[in-house]
Amino acid sequence: MDFTAIPVVAQAPNREACFAEAARLAVRMVAEKRRVTVIAADFDEAAELKRLLGQDDRGLGVRVITFDLWLEDAWQLWGDGRSLVEPSQRLALAWQVAAEAPDLPAQPATMAPWLARAARQALPWLCDAPLRALEGSESAVADALRLYSEALEVRGLVEHSQACWLLGQPCHARPGADEALVLAGQWPVQLPLAQQWLFGKLGAVAVANGRTAPSRPGGELGQLLGRLYGSRSEAVSPGGALRVALATGKTAELQLLAETVAALAETDFGAAEGETALAYRVVVADTDPVGLFELLRANRETGKLHLLVRGPVAFSDTFAGRFVAAWAAAPQGGLPVWEDLAANPLSGLRQQTLLSLSRQWAANRALGAAEALRMLANESPTARALLEASGGSVATMVDGLRAAVAALPIDEGRKLVELSALSAFAGLARQMLFGSCFESAVELCADVHIPVSLESAPAADGAAGEAPVLLCDLATAAQLPAGCARALLLTKMNRDERPGGITAGSLEALLSKFALPDQQEGAQLLRQRLWDALNVPTEAVVLERSLTDAAGEPAYPHFLMQEVTDCFRADPTCSDDLLRDSQLPRVLAPYCSTLAETRFLHCLGVDEGAPAAVEEAQLPMGQVGERWRPFIALPKTEGANGGAMRLSPSAIESFLSCPYLWFVQRRLALQDTEEGFGPLERGTFVHEVMQRFYQQLVEGQVPRVTPDNLEESRALLAQVFREVVEAQEGHEAGRRYVAVTPWEQRLREGLLPQLSGALGQQSRWLPGFAPAYHEWHYGFDQPVPYAGQHLCGSVDRIDVDGNGRAVVIDYKTSLDDGYRLMALAAEEGEEPQPQLPRKVQALIYAQVVRQLLGLEVVATLYLNPLTGEVEGAYDGLVLGPAQIEGFPPKGISVQEAGFPSFGELLTWVEETVGERLGQLFAGEIAPCPADAQACKYCPALSCERRLG
Repeated sequence: MDFTAIPVVAQAPNREACFAEAARLAVRMVAEKRRVTVIAADFDEAAELKRLLGQDDRGLGVRVITFDLWLEDAWQLWGDGRSLVEPSQRLALAWQVAAEAPDLPAQPATMAPWLARAARQALPWLCDAPLRALEGSESAVADALRLYSEALEVRGLVEHSQACWLLGQPCHARPGADEALVLAGQWPVQLPLAQQWLFGKLGAVAVANGRTAPSRPGGELGQLLGRLYGSRSEAVSPGGALRVALATGKTAELQLLAETVAALAETDFGAAEGETALAYRVVVADTDPVGLFELLRANRETGKLHLLVRGPVAFSDTFAGRFVAAWAAAPQGGLPVWEDLAANPLSGLRQQTLLSLSRQWAANRALGAAEALRMLANESPTARALLEASGGSVATMVDGLRAAVAALPIDEGRKLVELSALSAFAGLARQMLFGSCFESAVELCADVHIPVSLESAPAADGAAGEAPVLLCDLATAAQLPAGCARALLLTKMNRDERPGGITAGSLEALLSKFALPDQQEGAQLLRQRLWDALNVPTEAVVLERSLTDAAGEPAYPHFLMQEVTDCFRADPTCSDDLLRDSQLPRVLAPYCSTLAETRFLHCLGVDEGAPAAVEEAQLPMGQVGERWRPFIALPKTEGANGGAMRLSPSAIESFLSCPYLWFVQRRLALQDTEEGFGPLERGTFVHEVMQRFYQQLVEGQVPRVTPDNLEESRALLAQVFREVVEAQEGHEAGRRYVAVTPWEQRLREGLLPQLSGALGQQSRWLPGFAPAYHEWHYGFDQPVPYAGQHLCGSVDRIDVDGNGRAVVIDYKTSLDDGYRLMALAAEEGEEPQPQLPRKVQALIYAQVVRQLLGLEVVATLYLNPLTGEVEGAYDGLVLGPAQIEGFPPKGISVQEAGFPSFGELLTWVEETVGERLGQLFAGEIAPCPADAQACKYCPALSCERRLG
């Protein structure tokens, strides 16, 4: 494609030597009466080159500038009148093209940044015919780039790569031949393709950094750099200048980083004679320097240090970015999105208000987004301003967010970051595409990066004038002057946490189809950055990583870390000298520090590193001191022997399953505050349908469902079902079955066929009995004594025959063998004894029915109205399995369980329950699960007695 090679006229051994050589070359060119421009990679390097040129009077006439500024000047003088496209215009236009172009391989939010990068780098060539056949979606991408080029032309804009191509054409007016261009510090292959094209045509020359010798050749670090990518062949002898910090897991990594930074900052390495003060005590190269800055500033170990952060932060990681993203998603989002909005500092809510809103939202599944935002706006001035501006311009909404940022109780540096983020967002939204599309601007702006420079005030007791600790990314660290810091800490040196840069991306693959020159491999660029960064410290380098990832799976070292540590091995191809777990050379073991996850998680236990406040002996779970035992079971009624507890049969059943389960569920009320759509809500709904159905059946003078009236009964059931569905949203949250999604609606509608099918079974069972009581309540007005305590509750249904005999029925939409009577069991050498079933609610109900209604209970049945399944107990002298359709073959009568009559079973159950409730009355709640089912839904996940 007619690329002219850029000659490398000098190859310096390191960065400092490279800049010095570039300055000398520029001065010689000035002496030859040439007008010289030196192109620097960034503003910091430009400043360093200006300093070197200023040491010679002839260098004062040399122009030092970055490429973007040089191109802007050149295009103003030699361009065709169009304007260079700005970054926000490029991104917005790429979004428009991606939204309209067919057959692209990804959504516009993904494709727009990709198209923008490709256009900036090589648009003229990618709009030409390829030399090799395009495959898959490559043709669609090339067509989209042509559409992008046409859109630029229509708007009077030109892409940077197009400007380079035009300025490099022989027939086009371009910079004068007397201007000498010198590229300082970069290999030509590192430049974007359009820059390579233009500088080749303009006769530029390069002074490259060969990275063959360190800036400070002495000591262990000098030996390391000499062997890393230089000519040194023998292994480096470890002496502590290179260290390794390993966290056993991700939860320990932050504390390890804090301890390492604090130790490096406090170490007195000693200054060499004549050495000037260094710019930084420690340089920390992290993948997220802004996030690390916030964490270290709040940490006890590092909060007193003077911290400085330089680096980009994604718009989506700022307070403003997270707020606008949540606001855009709120109309279609649910509880998590609303909670993100409320928890954002821009909302300005106190913690108590935030928790109150969260509870209200969670408890109401029927709550719509409009009402949720209105509730938030009542508490948050920011939300109120945005709600009032909804439907208006983005600029109005951004103004409201700016006011919220100004009111934040944060330092001015962080405010500047947030205001810069909002300015970037507003700039993107101002483009022609996003004038009235808030959501699209939010989605596209997510990956826009904001430059950050933050500083924490040093502690009052710190030494005056101490150099700060700099937090930055690896690219920024690589641009720092050699020897400007005492120590360098490279963090998160794991394969999955830092970009590897090994494989070519989709853009590189597309460029190859147009026969464009290969660019520098990503892995080589990372190696160059590492080499430059290792020149920064004078005394120590620390490599840090976690041995496992967030899921607890083994994590593997980054290839850069392996290449550094291999310098201490005589034969890197042999693995015999590696430690098994850390993959470190054995010679580095004395210089490796570790931190286990359990060392500092004091809330999970007690160890030697815990604060004094938690070093006291901890009581076992469920053990309560004598002073507090009387308060375990409340409320208690007045009476002899301390009164009695007021309990429900379900609470008693919970205590019998496990005392600690009763305590966390009933006394502490550790239940999920979010309104659900699960078995509990389904059961409440089915109960209401069955109650209303039988009430209306009796009101219609129909005593019970029979085979003769089954069809009429099913029609009534369908009518009642519809009435109950319509009434759900008006019910109290937590006692309703509200379907929000279409899937939930289908799930709820599917209950009617099940109820109708099971009704056929009920038309045939318990002949001679008819429903007489529905949702029968007791114990609320007058105490009902049971097992020495007082009962209150309700019975789902009581069927009675003409002889005053009753069957107590409890609806359950899920049954297992814990609901049936158990046969006699005996220890070896002892008489068989009856066993208390795991589920006793219906047996307790039956004793109340005997006491208050004077009926003779002959069965207690648990009925699943959806499937017709039945469990429970029956008097074999009155009923049998033939009269209880659906009763399991393994079910037994009270006689088979060792009781002559049903009444004697109920009396024995009451006595046994009374003995157990004495423990509750005494405040004994130590965990003692009856079986794994008791632990299945228990909130105490860390219980040492947990089963299953």
